[in-house]
This record gives sequence, C-alpha cells and structure tokens, in this order.
Amino acid sequence: MSHPIFTFNRYHLGDNIIFLHMLRALAKQHDQTLFVHFCNGCDFPQLREVVVDLSNIHLTDFESPLWQERQHEALDTWKNHDHFWENSRFRWDWSQFMLSHHGWTAARMGFISPFKVREHLLFDYPALEFSPYRQKYDFLVVNCEPNSGQFKPMAQHGSGYLDGLVNQLCKKGSVLVVGKGDYLRHINIHQVSPEDSISKIGAGSVQCEHIIGVATGPLWPCINVHNNHSHEGRKFIALLDNGESLNLPHWEQVGSREAVFEIAKEEGWI
Repeated sequence: MSHPIFTFNRYHLGDNIIFLHMLRALAKQHDQTLFVHFCNGCDFPQLREVVVDLSNIHLTDFESPLWQERQHEALDTWKNHDHFWENSRFRWDWSQFMLSHHGWTAARMGFISPFKVREHLLFDYPALEFSPYRQKYDFLVVNCEPNSGQFKPMAQHGSGYLDGLVNQLCKKGSVLVVGKGDYLRHINIHQVSPEDSISKIGAGSVQCEHIIGVATGPLWPCINVHNNHSHEGRKFIALLDNGESLNLPHWEQVGSREAVFEIAKEEGWI
C-alpha cells in the first residue's frame, strides 16, 4: 500500500459519519491506499459499523499511541476547519455545502471527491441493508436533542418537545421512537433500545412508512439510498431551525412541531 492518509474529527457522531461516508467512496476508488481516521473513543463502535467492510479504512481514538505519533500530519475534517464553513457561500445549503466541503477535504488528501450531486450524500453501507426490527411501523420519530444548535426548542435536554406528537400518532398507528420521553404506555409505541446504534436505526427506518425527526446524529443514516428508492407515498420530515436548508431529495423541512402537527392533520395521522 501507498503512504497512509491520516484524518481526524474531534466533534460529534454525525460529523464523523458524514465524513466517513465520503471516505468510503475514496477508499473504494483507491484500494491500495490506507486511510486512518481518528475519532472520539465513545463513538468508535458506531463509526466502525460504517466502514467495517473496507480493509483499507482504519479507525482509532485520540488515546492511541498512533495519534501521539501521527497527529502532526493528520488532516482536520471538521466542517469549519480553517473557517471553511464561515467563508462558504453555500454555508446555509447543507447539500451544496457538503459537496463543496468533501471536494475541499478530498483535495487536501490528494484526491478528487467522488461526490458530485446531492444524491451521492445519501448513506449507503452494508449495515443499512438489514433491519434489526421484526415488524413494520407507520412512523419513525427521532426525538433526540441535537448538540450543535440545529433546533432551538430542543436545546435544553429533557424538553419533551415531541412527546405529545408521539402520543397522538400512536392512537392511529404504530410508532418506533428514538429518544427518551414521557410517552403513553401504549401497545403502539416501541422505543428503540439505547444499545441500538444509529446504523440500526437507519436500517430500521426503511420499514417505517413515514419518518419524522430532528436533524441530528440518529437521523442521518435514515437519509439513505434505500429510503430514497422507495419514497413514493411516504413522508420524510426533518425539524431544523438554524437557518440551514437541507436541500435533500424527498425530504420536507419544518421549523416547529406545530408545522408537523399541521402535516399530521392534513395526512390524517392524528
């Protein structure tokens, strides 16, 4: 193999999984290059699911001797490294920004990004192919507080902002819910186990008729090629109010639970 390429990202699970999705595509194109990515140890098991099938991508944490040895040559893949996000004309268009950031990051690594259109941003890796859940659900609700200011009403952890929505939806359909909340003890509400990874949630989302979620880590793997190819008759709703537009195929973006309730009423879900 050629000289290894070292990268790192000290931020959240979502930031890392977005980068690793592009790194997968690079690793497939350059199978004689070893890519080593450093991440937070707490995220390692989940991130490993994204790349475990590719032998030329290695993950390790910041406590490893390899980090101490190689940190001086590792490339920071955070979206605002060197003020890239702040200076980008696409900073409020998530899809266009990520395409440009992937291009910039790949160039710093000595390559050309394989991602050219927004559909390339849809997650696609083996762990998303097999759902861990035995049944189909009418709704998946990702009710998790974001950690990067994506949605102000849920900045305070434990807000219970979407609990009422879950409790209303379960009266007419089955709900698979991610995140803690004050939910009814109802046969139609099924909480995802805390041990389930976000890749398992993404795989399970394909079995859910509709997806409603805050734009945060557990929602990202739900934005995958399998959902994209079976979107007819389904609704995908992302809650985001930080001024950013996701601009993703088949995803509707709203800025409040009231907007979700309006859609739910129009669709006859509640």
